[in-house]
This record gives sequence, structure tokens and C-alpha cells, in this order.
Amino acid sequence: MDYERYIARLGTRLAPMAGSEEYEFQATLYPGIAPPAIAALETAIRAEDGLTQFQIPDEMKRFYTAANGVYIHWVHRGDRLRDQYPSGGHAHIPYLPQLFETTEDGEQREQAIFDRLHVFDTARGDNQVSVRFRRDQLEPEFYYFDPDSGRTYPLDLDLPSYLERLLETRGLGWWQEFFIADPSFRVDSEKEEWFHLALQHFCPDVDLARYAR
Repeated sequence: MDYERYIARLGTRLAPMAGSEEYEFQATLYPGIAPPAIAALETAIRAEDGLTQFQIPDEMKRFYTAANGVYIHWVHRGDRLRDQYPSGGHAHIPYLPQLFETTEDGEQREQAIFDRLHVFDTARGDNQVSVRFRRDQLEPEFYYFDPDSGRTYPLDLDLPSYLERLLETRGLGWWQEFFIADPSFRVDSEKEEWFHLALQHFCPDVDLARYAR
């Protein structure tokens, strides 16, 4: 993916909300981190015990070169499409160094990097998306935490597809649930009805069939 172009597309996609009094709106697309700074971070991690073979995934390097983080928050000021659900979206992708921060005392750094989930996107409410780095593969796996069940589920998305869906939905609440890879997961029927109504209202150009389970 051309991430410089992606960030420009995302900005264009958000612009109508930014200029409208219909929305409470905030968004920041942070400037990219320079490749030498990414290389320095990678070198610093490799210097730690057990991490000499560590690599920041190439796709992630390309994305963070274009944008060192993304913040989107919007709420429609008009009537709710459904009383129980405010119409809005949220996404917060952190700075690259934050992905590799660890906070648990006494935890070995190698285990913290490879065995833990790292928050990649704090979505709506308590929902969040994390990535897991594997020793034996280059690109990370994506996971979704559902606070209703208290469970974490794998997502059938990689970095480019995750970002594309974020762009087309503008971060509309719960879009990730339609890409959970676990067949046992079911989207709440009322939530699904609200989401489809909201997607048609706020993103009428999006193929609704893509967001079905």
C-alpha cells in the first residue's frame, strides 16, 4: 500500500465532518517518523536480551513513515439513529515506540514483546484492537477485545486491510466486529441493525455487504 497516499485519502475522507457544524469532530494525522528513527528503535530493541533477531514488520515501517499515529473522534450532534447508540466513531493508533512499551514489573522483555498483545487502536468505548508479534513470521496478527463478553478474538485483517476499513467507515463504532475470524462470535442483532443504519447514513458510498456476518 502507498501509505502517503492513504493518509491523504483519509484526510479527504474526514474533511466533510471537519467542516460541518453537525459534528463534534477532532482528528490528527501525525507526521511520519523518519526511517533512521525507526531503524534506531529497532536497533535498541535488538540490543536487549533475547531479541537479537527482532524486526519491526516492514508493512508497519511503511505506515509509520507516513504517519506516526492517527487520532479520530466524531459524534453526530443531531438526533440519534437509535436511542441507545450515539452516532459516532473513534480511532487512536499510537506512536510507533508506544507499541513496544511494557509496564509489568519483572517481566522479561522478550516475553513482553512476543507473548503479549500490544494495543494498536483504542476504538469505541472499551473496545480495542491489539497486535501480536510472532517470532516466526514477519507481519503481526490483529485481535479485537469485546468488553461485552470479556474475550479477545482474532481478526481476519492485516495492516493494509485494517486501515482501509478504518478509512471507509471513518472509525464508526464496532466496525471491527464484522471481521472477527472466530465463527462462534455473533454481532448483537440490535447493534448490527444500528451499525448498518449508521453506515448507510454516514458512509453511503460503502458496500454494506462487506459488513455482514
